[in-house]
Amino acid sequence: TLNYNRFEAGIYKAFVMKKLGVSKIRIEGGYVDKRVPFFLLFTADGSKDRNAPFSVATAFQTMSRYEFISDQYVNIFYTHNFGSIFIKTKKFKPQFSVFQNIGYGSLVHPEYQNLIEVKTQEKGYLESGVGLSDLLRVNIKNYLYLGLGIEAYYRWGAYTHIKPVDNTALKLNIHVSF
Repeated sequence: TLNYNRFEAGIYKAFVMKKLGVSKIRIEGGYVDKRVPFFLLFTADGSKDRNAPFSVATAFQTMSRYEFISDQYVNIFYTHNFGSIFIKTKKFKPQFSVFQNIGYGSLVHPEYQNLIEVKTQEKGYLESGVGLSDLLRVNIKNYLYLGLGIEAYYRWGAYTHIKPVDNTALKLNIHVSF
């Protein structure tokens, strides 16, 4: 049996700014205090996958799944939604948003993970994005609206790929409102 401690926590806050929109921030982190096998480490939450075209609110959109591992990490996800700034109709009420996601992670003993390629985020993982939600809105039983939109992200900083196209992610988003 392994004797170790694993801690993980996150905080979330939304700030409403009159006539300027809503900012949302989520900060999360984790720590493992002993040497553990790969499956007990933290894997950065990447959602770049050809077969999964939807954005995930608290994930890195330009990062592949399991691309980075760590025994300690901090992630920051920031979004600002400016609200409806264009023409508004029942089925068209686009909202413009900007995104900034940052991740840091390290692994004290990468040499113990000898069966896999080890990549950490010690230099900081950075991605930025823009999005339009509610490009198409559907009223469901006069109870709620289901909106469909699009987001574009770019990976930059220390972990960029050589080909610029590999640093991008185009995602669909689903927005529910009452």
